[in-house]
Amino acid sequence: MLRSKLPTAKVIVCLGELAAYSSNPEGVHAVVWSKDLLAGLKELGMNGQIDCFAPHLYPFLHDKVNELAQNHLEDYSVRNIYRSLDCMDDLLDKYGFGKSKFYISEWGTQSDEIGNGSRNDLINSMAAAIATAKDMMAIYSHPRVEGSTLHTFMHASYISRELGKPISKWGCQTIFIDASGKRFIGTPLSEAVKLFIQFTKDATLTPDNTALPGGIHCLRADSKHGVRYFVVNSTPNAFNFPVKGVTKRLSLFADYVTLTSILKYGTYGDKSGEVREIVPRSFENTTLPPYSINIVE
Repeated sequence: MLRSKLPTAKVIVCLGELAAYSSNPEGVHAVVWSKDLLAGLKELGMNGQIDCFAPHLYPFLHDKVNELAQNHLEDYSVRNIYRSLDCMDDLLDKYGFGKSKFYISEWGTQSDEIGNGSRNDLINSMAAAIATAKDMMAIYSHPRVEGSTLHTFMHASYISRELGKPISKWGCQTIFIDASGKRFIGTPLSEAVKLFIQFTKDATLTPDNTALPGGIHCLRADSKHGVRYFVVNSTPNAFNFPVKGVTKRLSLFADYVTLTSILKYGTYGDKSGEVREIVPRSFENTTLPPYSINIVE
């Protein structure tokens, strides 16, 4: 029916994923539900009819305020994302949906609040940007992922001056607009996303076997401009990138990991004066600062 009305539409079906902290990940309700769903679709002869399946990925959703920043610097979320997508990948093949891809219709380092309260300062801190960058790398480097929607950008569509509902009251505010309406002010999280988009534009991810220590995450891409690397340093030490032939970097970093663009502590900033800019800077070397997100080329 969908294809008869919208021939070019993508058909996307929800899919449950592994629980982030589950001791019995494949026995949780979402995975059991996914198995029932796939079995039902297979019985209906829908193999080959579903373009994408859409899990949601929130590795830090149940973290407490006092542990969130440190958890953002750990590498566990990357392992969890791969584990979850690999499990769902196996299920799709098992039930005969070998041609279907993933569209991660919601993901994020956090949702609307932390600990039943608004902490937009933490949600948009440098630590959150680092976690977001690493999670983006994990999601888009998985061979079955076709696309995704970052949760923190989803709620911008529901704004009403008449009803008094500004953007800051819906979801996590990651982009601010100044009083003129002509200038956007980013946060570390939104700047991290912009860096990743810049890295992948007109480029193809390619395999790379560069040996790197723990806490250093790297993707390589080939483009018409040459080879470039997207590198996250989530350690407290500067790191000399060990690849010959690259000479410069564009780096997003801050003086400390909880530094944020949000000057109005614990809540949302509704005026441009309540936001500080933290933006990437260019350097003619490949020494990556502590707690930084980098394009090296």
